[in-house]
Amino acid sequence: MENNIIEVEYTDLPEEPQPEGNIPIPSEAGLPTAILKTVADVFNNVTNSIKEYSMLKEQEKTKRAEIKMQLKLGLEQIQAQKEVLLTDLNNRHERDMTVIRLIDEEINKRLDANINAVNAAIECAKKNNDFSAVMDFLEMMNSTQALSVECRLKLMAQTSGMPRLDDNSKPFGYLK
Repeated sequence: MENNIIEVEYTDLPEEPQPEGNIPIPSEAGLPTAILKTVADVFNNVTNSIKEYSMLKEQEKTKRAEIKMQLKLGLEQIQAQKEVLLTDLNNRHERDMTVIRLIDEEINKRLDANINAVNAAIECAKKNNDFSAVMDFLEMMNSTQALSVECRLKLMAQTSGMPRLDDNSKPFGYLK
């Protein structure tokens, strides 16, 4: 496809004052000379207008190309930031899940040990017919278990990368 752009050299011409109203025609030059001069002036004005239009058209094309490039760069930057944030989020999630799995394993080990200890205390109480020691043991285990759970929750809150909401606060966009 052929490019239909006219390449024209542009030079600044001194502006002549334009008379208002009728253009005076000098009588000594004669009518044909005056008409030719007027036609030449019109032709020069049209030529200058075409030159100016083509220059402005090229300037606008250049500006559009610059804006398009800036938009493209901005979108690429946003995409790169998105990828970094998603990678960071996935890494945090994996780290938090590892901590939670370790805590879960530890809780299961301790629960198994506590069940074994309670069963042993019950067997001992059956032999001695004294269940008060078993009740004291269970109360002690419950208090240590509550303290252990509280400590684990604090640890989980510290290791989590997500901010915690207050109990009274509502998430953004929450409908009442």
